[in-house]
Order: sequence, then structure tokens, then C-alpha cells
Amino acid sequence: MSLCWDINKIIDKSIIQITNDAENIGEGVFENCDSLESANFLEVLIIGSYSFNGCINLKNINFPKAIYIGSYAFSECGFSEAVFPKVKEIDIYSFYKCTNLKKISFSELTKIGSSSFAYCPLETLILSSEQVCELSDIGAFAETPIFNGNGFIYVPSNLIESYKSSPNWTVLSDSFKPLEDYTEN
Repeated sequence: MSLCWDINKIIDKSIIQITNDAENIGEGVFENCDSLESANFLEVLIIGSYSFNGCINLKNINFPKAIYIGSYAFSECGFSEAVFPKVKEIDIYSFYKCTNLKKISFSELTKIGSSSFAYCPLETLILSSEQVCELSDIGAFAETPIFNGNGFIYVPSNLIESYKSSPNWTVLSDSFKPLEDYTEN
């Protein structure tokens, strides 16, 4: 089932919670919804392209079952942290210009698309999967603290050397830290 709403017909546009069996958020469904502050989608598997693009006041998100994030899905959103326990792939520009995004965590991520985190103040990326995540290109971290040497990428300690020698990750080799050393700030 795909979700396609007319956001103008929703009474309280600041909080969207969907608990039904919808598995797919269609392209651009909430795009540029300035009043949206919280999105809680318990059953969604696919977050379509441009779904929340430009939702500058979106501060809280919860997608516990999502496995895919489309291109520009969260570009220019307002949240500072996010946790995606099931996401396996993020497409190009997924979090582009999220000007508050400082920390993001993925438990099962296998692929990061081009410019995914570009122009974010991303200081902490947690990749806890037991396999090396494919990085499309270094532009995924353009103009971020991670790219500039002021942020960290936490991965399982047994994968640090694999990341450091993997294509496109080598430029960031000084940013890798053992996941076991991560502590909440």
C-alpha cells in the first residue's frame, strides 16, 4: 500500500503518525510542509524520493522498519539526530543540506548514495552493520565536519581496516573509530 495524502486536508499538520499497514510513502507527499514537526511511521518500508524534502521544522522522525530512503527524501529538514535500525540503502542527496543534522545511526546500511550528507553539520555517523557499507563517492560527505576531519565514523572494530582500504572510504581513513568506543554526548 502506498501513501498519498493531500497535506492541506490534514488538520494537525505538525504531527503525523501513521500506524496502519502502509509500507510506502509516495514521492513528494510531505514536500515543503513547513508546519510538520514530527513524523512517526511504524510500518513504512520505503521512504520515497522528496517525501519530506524542505520540511524545515521537522524535528522528530521515527521509521523503525524502513529499509530504503529515496533521493532527497529528507533534504533540508530540521532534525539534529536520527536512528534507522533497518535501512539498507540511502539514495543520492537523501539528507542533503539538513542544516541541524549532527548525528545519524544505521544498523544495517549497505549503500550510501552520492551527496547523501553533503552540507550537513554531521559530526557523528554510526554504521553498526557487520559488513562494509558501499560509498558511492566521497561527495556524500562534502562540506561536513566528517569530511573536514572534525567528525567521526563509528564502525565495528573488526571492520576498521576494511573501511580504510575500501574504495571511496580511504579519504576518510582518519575519521574511523571503533563502535565500542562510542559514548553518548
